[in-house]
Amino acid sequence: MINTSYLSLIGNTPMVWLRKFSPENGGQIYAKLEWFNPGGSLKDRIVQSMFESAIKTGAISSEKQLVEATSGNTGIALAMVGAYYGVKVTIIMPESASREKQKAIEMFGASLILTPEEDGTAGAIRMKESILKQSKSKFVSLDQFSNAENPRAHREGTALEILKQTNGKLDALVVGIGTGGTATGCSAVLKRYDPRIRVFGVAPEKGITVPGLRNPNDDMPSKVLDDSAIDEIKWIGKSEQSELGGIVKEVAEREAMLIGWSSAAVLLVSRNLAMSMKSDSTIISVLPDSGFRYL
Repeated sequence: MINTSYLSLIGNTPMVWLRKFSPENGGQIYAKLEWFNPGGSLKDRIVQSMFESAIKTGAISSEKQLVEATSGNTGIALAMVGAYYGVKVTIIMPESASREKQKAIEMFGASLILTPEEDGTAGAIRMKESILKQSKSKFVSLDQFSNAENPRAHREGTALEILKQTNGKLDALVVGIGTGGTATGCSAVLKRYDPRIRVFGVAPEKGITVPGLRNPNDDMPSKVLDDSAIDEIKWIGKSEQSELGGIVKEVAEREAMLIGWSSAAVLLVSRNLAMSMKSDSTIISVLPDSGFRYL
């Protein structure tokens, strides 16, 4: 089959059994590999949904420049989709974002503004709001932190793919918390299908930095995150943070997969859960991107 556009490849990402990483006498971990999206991350899903909806409603056009605050992957997806539709894009992100992500955004022709690392994603959001306030006629924002298309993309895409790939047989879903759209969207579908499925969110404690993850209690909290969609948040503290490098290395050497830091956090939590579960239990770990952007 010949696809009509590169963007038509978004979604339908593969799932793989992490046979060597799963504990011998515990639940089995299956990874949903979101870096198989054309832009290299899970964020392609929500950006495509937000962008196409905004074009239909006339919210964005070739006359207006799009501005968005992001920790990285959303920026790449916006720059990619913007290039396809001929819309100028300005991305604002913390200077701590990897150089690989910054270069990818620039290669798609988007403008890039970096904010101080210590201000985190909230600092990028504040700068975006300032730009919008000063130039309403020139800039528009899709705002992944409040856009209903964010969780909808996961309700109509990610969650249905998971049910199909597992034949509806899963016990737990583990996802990283950024905007919260993945957890919110997937949970709505999975729990309607089987209320016994447990959804775990993974987030850093206050003062802990994990690229791609965000504490839901930080300044300017996400409006798309539905707290009731998550059974429990597993926090990444200092001790867990110190383990992430080992997880990255172990997965590379044993499963031949190079994963990013947020994926490592998701897998750390997944294995800890698996150790307390029966061997016939199924844990689905959503891995947002690969490690190639963090080298």
